[in-house]
Amino acid sequence: SLMSLTATYTPKQLFYGGNEGHKISVTIGTGKQLAVGTVLGIITATGLYDAYDNGAISGIEVARGILTVAVDTTSAGNNAATEVPMFVGGALLNTSALVGSDSNALTDLGARAVTSAITYVP
Repeated sequence: SLMSLTATYTPKQLFYGGNEGHKISVTIGTGKQLAVGTVLGIITATGLYDAYDNGAISGIEVARGILTVAVDTTSAGNNAATEVPMFVGGALLNTSALVGSDSNALTDLGARAVTSAITYVP
């Protein structure tokens, strides 16, 4: 017999509207599991990207962009440094879809709140 569908999972959409702005390719180092919408910084010593951390001193304390795909570089995933697309500007974002963001990250990105739910990154 067929099972009836009782609920639908709808992931948060990162982009508000159809425009996905400008993206560049960056590399995430090994041992990371990062979700769509994770704010990224660059590790100065290696040139690899990792989740933004305002309290760090490795370079990732400066937000550089936002991850547009989920990535798993652990042994359970790709088990290797992985190239991914990073959003760098030119679109409206759903604020609730941002992972690890804070007011300093938004300042780093030149972002501003359009409404409480929408963030614009020029």
